[in-house]
Amino acid sequence: MTCPRRCARPRGRLRDPRLAVDPLGLRRRDRGHAAAALSIPAGVVLLIAAPLLIIAIGVTQSWAYALLALLAFLSMFRNPLRYLWARLRGQKPELPK
Repeated sequence: MTCPRRCARPRGRLRDPRLAVDPLGLRRRDRGHAAAALSIPAGVVLLIAAPLLIIAIGVTQSWAYALLALLAFLSMFRNPLRYLWARLRGQKPELPK
């Protein structure tokens, strides 16, 4: 696909690929390295950030929206929260295989 002015370069591509800004290297073929360098699963980030976001929802919107968000959070992280609660009580729960 070429640009409407009939120029030779394809639409959406840079003339010199070295000029592209890509600090994490996500355009390379080995995309797994950039994600592995962070080594924090997205679920863990959401597990940590969700209570803060729910409090922010409660403060800025209303307690009803915060309650709905809390119920959604508890539903979504039901098993990880059970596991963490058992670990805090000193038990060694089995992980499902």
